[in-house]
Amino acid sequence: MVGRANTLLAMICMNMLLRIIVVWLQYKKKSVTVKFQEVLITLLFLRPAVDAYRVSTNHEDEEASYDPMIEMMWNKTSELSMESIPGCVLQMYVYLAFPEEAGTFALVSILISTLTTGYTSAMIAFDMDVDVPHQKIQPRLYGYIPDDNGLRGRCFALMTLIGMLHNLSRSIGCALLATTDKNIIFAAVGGEMLLYLMYKLVRGDGLYWPRIEGVAGVSLSFFQRVLCFIVVAFSGCFQFLHPFELGGLAFSMSMLWAQIFPFVALMFYEDDDNKEAITIFLACR
Repeated sequence: MVGRANTLLAMICMNMLLRIIVVWLQYKKKSVTVKFQEVLITLLFLRPAVDAYRVSTNHEDEEASYDPMIEMMWNKTSELSMESIPGCVLQMYVYLAFPEEAGTFALVSILISTLTTGYTSAMIAFDMDVDVPHQKIQPRLYGYIPDDNGLRGRCFALMTLIGMLHNLSRSIGCALLATTDKNIIFAAVGGEMLLYLMYKLVRGDGLYWPRIEGVAGVSLSFFQRVLCFIVVAFSGCFQFLHPFELGGLAFSMSMLWAQIFPFVALMFYEDDDNKEAITIFLACR
């Protein structure tokens, strides 16, 4: 289990590194002191609270590269793609491959991980939709969250549940393939990602919307496209339905494939004793 624990630690470190990069890009016009303060907030795990406060108080900073809402979305995207999603897949793989060592309590941890992913996914979409400037600029895309407080709460709960079940579906499929042959899972997910990137290039939409010139801009666009693909593939976040992100067609295909994928992965699974139970669980889900 030591190797798996180190892998999980590496995911956390990658998430922190990516958040520091986001901070550096966001406050590149600021002094070194301000940059150090923002990095320190990230290292002390206070970034979600600070982002939420700045968004709720409509904080404005003319020297910042983007508004607090966009910064919060990027930070949550980093959390999902670099830590929550791969961490859940890893936990499921360990539970399937080493059930006696993992123990039954691991199921509680897996459930919490999927719930956290669904909650974060719903929060990204919810916050972006209820933001008044976004609704004014793009009324055809934003505004699907009801104005009534009771309906808003119900809508958020349903969005969280959808994200949770979506994440559960994809994670189980990946874990099943990983227990059979790790090369298969890398080929499957890598193939999906390659098809998506080719789709974006064919449409002339390879560059991400925050345009940065030069090689750095191309590299950043490629990285952002990959992160967006991971978030949608494993959480179904509605925000990335936006044409500047995945777009309607790619988003719809990803949602459909997420329901089929675990059953395809189950065909490769070699443990016949657990196969029937997993099939029933997937069908009920």
